[in-house]
Amino acid sequence: MSQVDIGGQALVTEAPTADSPGRRLARNSGFGLVAFAVPTAVLFVAYPLLIHRIGPDAFGVFVIASSLAGSMGLLDPGLTPATTHFVAKDMAVGRREDAARSITTSLLLYTALGLIGCCAVWLASPLLASTFAGDAVDRDAAAWVFRLAGIQIEAYFLINVCAGTFKGLHRFDWAALVMSALAIASYGFAIAASLLWRPDLVRIIVAYTAGYVAVVLLALGLLVIVCRRFDIPITRARPSLSALRRLIRFGIFMMGNTVASFLLNQVQRFAIGAVIGPAAVTVYQLATTIPGKAASLIASATESLFPFASSCPDRAELRRTYLRMVRGSALVAFVLLATLTIWREPILNWWLGVQTAAPAAEVLPLFAAAYFLISLTPAPYYLANGMGKPQLNTACYLLDGVANVVFLALLLPGGLTLAKVGWAFLAANVLYALVYQAVAELVLWRK
Repeated sequence: MSQVDIGGQALVTEAPTADSPGRRLARNSGFGLVAFAVPTAVLFVAYPLLIHRIGPDAFGVFVIASSLAGSMGLLDPGLTPATTHFVAKDMAVGRREDAARSITTSLLLYTALGLIGCCAVWLASPLLASTFAGDAVDRDAAAWVFRLAGIQIEAYFLINVCAGTFKGLHRFDWAALVMSALAIASYGFAIAASLLWRPDLVRIIVAYTAGYVAVVLLALGLLVIVCRRFDIPITRARPSLSALRRLIRFGIFMMGNTVASFLLNQVQRFAIGAVIGPAAVTVYQLATTIPGKAASLIASATESLFPFASSCPDRAELRRTYLRMVRGSALVAFVLLATLTIWREPILNWWLGVQTAAPAAEVLPLFAAAYFLISLTPAPYYLANGMGKPQLNTACYLLDGVANVVFLALLLPGGLTLAKVGWAFLAANVLYALVYQAVAELVLWRK
């Protein structure tokens, strides 16, 4: 990497033969796939083993508790993607001090928000246990499970800031390392606890949380190393109100995304746990895991479009890259999800065993169809963020989340079932995919 001075402004340049934009995009997409593949492999090993060791009811409580970090995204003002955006943009024109202030400001704010979330979950743990534990899980033990899971919120926020910074620097290899380490450490420690000692839900969540703590320390250490390599003065840059205002102006729209994500992904889990029971949460988790991972594969492969769009000055090249990603997303998603739907019974039987797989196989086609539609949206999502128009994503994603809740409410008469949850999710995503693609063409590519 080198610098040249053009009109008094330092521009960061890279040798095109060694690391051209197209080559860098392909490399980052590859590391995005690594960040998807390793956690997915760990999860596919962990789920059947933990279900076998502690049972479907306790595993359902584990799923709800371990998803609290994502639910506390409601506190997230969207500074992580804003950090990715501004680090990429600032580094493209050599503004290292501005990049450093964005990073330190995000770290400080998320440290405070993580502590708030942790304390909130700790105080609410008795209520959470009485709501979701059911009759098959000891409520005192469940309360401790939720208290310990609250610690994950702090780690989750800080890990995301570090990974977002790496992506803004086009170092998806470091982001992949951190996210892979998180999956290996959290689930690896949980598996070890279940095998080495008597299966116990509290002991497993202690081990799982310890994995989060270990990885947040790793991520912060790597952040310092990476910033030194890029000459970003992170140790000298103080958080500032001006940096916070800049991040919030971009990221405030992302807060709507976290609300929408809660309405789209977490509401079902909590509703199923409270109304049907924790064992039904396990069935729901198993029915959505493989289709959801197919959509996550598409998102991981296209995420490199975000920093690319943030720093690419050639609109024609950006359009070509975008269209290739949309077509590729549709093809890969169709092949994966059609195969999964047709062969769902042998696949789930091999993964989980016949008895555990049967109820998940019944509702899986509904979720597979919904996740195919979701797989068409990561490319326009990352493009809009990179072009500085996150409000487009927020509006469409909120439409999806609200539609999911409305359709679920319309189907509630007669009682809640997993099939009704699946139909509501599918209907919401039909609307979402059609509106998103149309609005993206009108807003992002209009001359």
